[in-house]
Amino acid sequence: MSASRDKNHNRLTATLIALAASMVVGAGLLNWVHDLTALPGGARALLTSTALPDPDWQLIEIHTEARSSGPVPFHHFYIGPDGDEHDTLAWRQKLQDENSSRSIHILMADQPGVIGPTRKQWETLVSRVRTLQTRFGIPAMRIALRPPQSPASPDERTEFEQTERMLQTAGLAG
Repeated sequence: MSASRDKNHNRLTATLIALAASMVVGAGLLNWVHDLTALPGGARALLTSTALPDPDWQLIEIHTEARSSGPVPFHHFYIGPDGDEHDTLAWRQKLQDENSSRSIHILMADQPGVIGPTRKQWETLVSRVRTLQTRFGIPAMRIALRPPQSPASPDERTEFEQTERMLQTAGLAG
C-alpha cells in the first residue's frame, strides 16, 4: 500500500511540476506575442497624445435643443436635463464647425414640461463655460446663446429669453 501511495505522490508531483512549467512557458509566449503586436509608445501614449494643438477658440456658443424634430446642431459638449455632461468626438478631435470656426458649441437638452434649464443643467453649464473661459481666455462678450434653428414656439421663445437673462445675470454673456 505504501508503494502505491508513493507512486501516486510521485505522479501528482510530476503533474504539478509539468503544469507549473507549462504555465511559465505559456506566459512567456503571451508576453512575447504581446510585445510583437504592441503599438510603438504603447496604447496609453496613443490615447493621451497631445499631438493636435488646441484651435484658437474665440467664441462659446450655447444652443438649446429644439423641441421640434429639427436637426441637432453641431456641438462639442452636451448637457442633459439632469446636468450630466458629455464631451463629443468633435471636442476630443478638436474639430470646428464649418459654419462658425473657432467657436466652442455647447448643446443643452430640453426637458419636456420645464421652461428654461434645470438647476443641475444650469450649474453644469456655468461650470463648463467658466472652465472654457479660463482655459482659452474667452471674455463674456464672446459668449452667445443661439436660438433653436427651427421656428420657435412661444414656450421655446420664453425658454430662450429666460436662459439669456440668466447668462447675463451670471456675467457669462455680454
